Amino acid sequence: MYSVRPSPLAKILLLVVLIGIAFCADAQEAAERAEPARQERTPQEPTPQVTEEQLEALREELSAGRERLAPLIETIDPSAAEAWLAESPLESLIERAADPALEEAEEGVWQ
Repeated sequence: MYSVRPSPLAKILLLVVLIGIAFCADAQEAAERAEPARQERTPQEPTPQVTEEQLEALREELSAGRERLAPLIETIDPSAAEAWLAESPLESLIERAADPALEEAEEGVWQ
């Protein structure tokens, strides 16, 4: 009997579509849950007033935080992340699926 096996590319594309549908469903559910909360607010509610002193204190806190983080950020090497982003995820998945060195259990996931 003849059986049809979908190609790895077709499987990957199907996976991407299914994940996209799942995210859309989650977003729709979140929007529906947020709708009653949005309706409960009335536009006549006064907005809290922020004083210049409060704004200045927040600016100082922000500046101090930036000064504390600057040396930490400078030590980060983004080259690996940039290289990963530059590669096509689809190409790397196809290469991974075609790798003959895959273990049998892992190959089952890709096939």
